Amino acid sequence: MITPPRHIHLDPLGGVAGDMFMAAMVDAWPVLAETVRTAVAAVGVPGAETMAFQPVRRAGMAAKWLDFTLPADTAKAPYHYPDMRARIADSPLEPAARAPALAILDLLAAAEAEVHGIDIIRVHFHEVGDWDSLADIVAAGAILGHFPTTTWSLGALPLGGGRVTTAHGPLPVPAPATRLLLRDLAVVDDGVAGERVTPTGAAIVKYLASARGGILGQARAGPVGMGAGTRDMAAIANVLRVAAYDDPGVTDADDLVAALACEIDDMTGEELAAAADHLRACDGVLDVSLFAGTGKKGRPVTALRLLCRPEVAAATAAAVLDSTSTLGLRHRLERRWVLARDLALVGADGVRVKIAQRPNGTASAKAEADDLPAPTHARRRAAAAAESAALSKPPPAAKS
Repeated sequence: MITPPRHIHLDPLGGVAGDMFMAAMVDAWPVLAETVRTAVAAVGVPGAETMAFQPVRRAGMAAKWLDFTLPADTAKAPYHYPDMRARIADSPLEPAARAPALAILDLLAAAEAEVHGIDIIRVHFHEVGDWDSLADIVAAGAILGHFPTTTWSLGALPLGGGRVTTAHGPLPVPAPATRLLLRDLAVVDDGVAGERVTPTGAAIVKYLASARGGILGQARAGPVGMGAGTRDMAAIANVLRVAAYDDPGVTDADDLVAALACEIDDMTGEELAAAADHLRACDGVLDVSLFAGTGKKGRPVTALRLLCRPEVAAATAAAVLDSTSTLGLRHRLERRWVLARDLALVGADGVRVKIAQRPNGTASAKAEADDLPAPTHARRRAAAAAESAALSKPPPAAKS
């Protein structure tokens, strides 16, 4: 049984291929080896039960390598896109495995269709249309079925160089369909030639980046796996590294937040108040503050300061840009100390009282204003009574 980590980062030092992804994940979570064999057998790939992950070394780095050879009398694999899709869709794979496998195949077929200028239904694969590639796609889907809540990030993909032999003759590296799949992904020319990213590898990482992408933020390092490519290159370790990360498990005295800031000089008070209320309601937003100030040319401005969880920083920034007139905003990660606290309900009316544990061992209490009577004096008396009652209870355990 695998407990999905919060985040996995792929570091494609040597490149990315379907078998490298498989091997790296199995290296990090060995129980996935049986998952791979079972899934690949479920779509009828001959010899799936013989798939093995062998320890190897690439440029001195220990890694796992997929050892898989088709039986000698194996018939040709289905190579038309509709046939391959039907084989996966009609298989006994679990829905959590089938869905990503189909999505990866669809990405690959869409790229091939664009390259050849044809309808996707007419796509037929050549190099991809073999049992090995079908195994790569299905195995990736089965693996991802174990990580439904995990977000993924990706290092820069090596472009490689030179020519690759295909059914259409020699083609530049990256191959045309691969190059299309790399669109919008970070790439790097590290000076090492060869096909560094295969079509199936590109489709897998494209799916992860587009459908399951996320940012790491503060985290606790977890398992690491190394998946080896077939070639042993002298210039660089031909490996794909997967690195898992979990929630940091920090205490309330050691927290990480994203801070967003901007200045606004052309919105009314009513508009600013409405925007602030909207931002406070966004998921992961911790605090929104507005301050009066003076900007360029002595103009009055309002400074907006917002704190949110790091994992929602990009979405929150988009919300700020959508709901205010600012043309940009600053952002940074900040550490903060936060007191351990608990919430108590006091009295028949259930007044909420926040109790904070101070470093000197004492506790302080603050009643929720919305739960108190409207008149000022009555509010003060009710607050004092609720806070006193809350502090008379045993102190709550500090959160961890």
